[in-house]
Amino acid sequence: MKLSEQITAAYNRVRDAHEQARKDLEEIVKNAGGFIKTLKGEDDYPLRAKMYGYYDDNAYMEDIYGIRYIEGEGLYICTESMAHNYEYDSGYKFDYLSEIEEGSEDAENMDKMLDDTAYYIDIYEDYVDTAETVIEILAGLSAYVD
Repeated sequence: MKLSEQITAAYNRVRDAHEQARKDLEEIVKNAGGFIKTLKGEDDYPLRAKMYGYYDDNAYMEDIYGIRYIEGEGLYICTESMAHNYEYDSGYKFDYLSEIEEGSEDAENMDKMLDDTAYYIDIYEDYVDTAETVIEILAGLSAYVD
């Protein structure tokens, strides 16, 4: 086999693996009723999305608070940016986003935000590194489901 054929074969395996992982994640979220709440607890693995800035190519990570599958549309994630949008829209300011206490006003508002699809980002947005985000989610998602 020629070197160029080896390279093409290796690329195809990576591409196919990514596509299968994305399909698997969609199926997992569908089987969970279309939504998985991923608020980080004290001992949980934080789920993060890899994002890129609007005006530059600097990458950064954002916590993911919920994953939603919308039939006919695909996967959506609710991240820190969306929490800040919720704060602006609702006038409510979260005390501390990294650990939400059950029964608190923060928890109540977090649930309101997670119920509203306006606060979700399509996982295929230009500024989301979809491949890295799918890997990050799958790496720790089992901590958030039974």
